[in-house]
Amino acid sequence: MKNTRARLSSRLIGVTSLAAVMLLGCGQGLLAAPSGQPSKDEILKAAPGDFDYLFLNKYPVYPSPLVEKFDIEGKIPTQDAYSRRTVTWWPRKWVDYIPEDEIPKAAIKRTWTFRSKPGAGASLMDSTWRLVDSEIIGDGTFDAHLIGYRALGSDKGADKSKAPDEFIGYGSAPTLLRLPDGRLRLFTQGMLSNDDQEFIMELYNEQMARLRKNTTVLKNRKAPLDH
Repeated sequence: MKNTRARLSSRLIGVTSLAAVMLLGCGQGLLAAPSGQPSKDEILKAAPGDFDYLFLNKYPVYPSPLVEKFDIEGKIPTQDAYSRRTVTWWPRKWVDYIPEDEIPKAAIKRTWTFRSKPGAGASLMDSTWRLVDSEIIGDGTFDAHLIGYRALGSDKGADKSKAPDEFIGYGSAPTLLRLPDGRLRLFTQGMLSNDDQEFIMELYNEQMARLRKNTTVLKNRKAPLDH
């Protein structure tokens, strides 16, 4: 009886491990993209007026045609034979970096300026970021492509009468920029100059207005008071 239980337990562990490996290796492409989902070529070649700068800000229900799949080496283990597999988690295209030949046509190249005084907190000082990566930041400006947005922003309550190097106080939308060396990095509220944040929010508001226009508003169903 004990041997039977041991065999059953061993087989259960083997089946569970096999299922986990198959989900990782094969499950990356299980969900087929719905009809109407833009292809990789369509996304990269879209004109600025048609490009969705919010597409990286949406829950990935379906695999993105841009994001590189995990690189997995090794044979698939069976329940009776162990096989080592190596998974390369980093770097991945369109997660950690964007190669030059995949920069979208609609990506906006601009010279960005780090704030010269503290923004939302002391950790956002320009000098701090120069110490972190002086080769990229240099004199406090850098060229990068605006790819899109991550999370939400709002320009309500912005005090635009302040000097260019003072924090104007609104929640600029976290922005994804492709740096000159290809890295994809997120720049949050208070890291860039006021002019840059105004530019970011102008495009962001346009994108949000288009999103709201194309969104179906569902009526709230309220339970009767005597329910």
